[in-house]
Amino acid sequence: MAFLRYNVSLGEDALKGTQNALAHHGLKLVSTQQSTTTNTDWASVAHNLKNTGAKWVGIQTSETPRCPLLQAMHKLGYFPRCSVG
Repeated sequence: MAFLRYNVSLGEDALKGTQNALAHHGLKLVSTQQSTTTNTDWASVAHNLKNTGAKWVGIQTSETPRCPLLQAMHKLGYFPRCSVG
């Protein structure tokens, strides 16, 4: 699982919760990435996520950028399962 979050304190709680849940099952994140709250370049974020090879992606962002991010991932042919928070 890869994890994308905003680079603010709100994302830290989501990251820690995800890490704890995965550890409970003997799993860990393959990648943790951050984005600014003003980011508009979701294509590069999608490319970075795809390069992790993760079959799951945890996304902790606001509602507005999720659609452009998912669209950018699909344009790259990257269709991981997503956990959105």
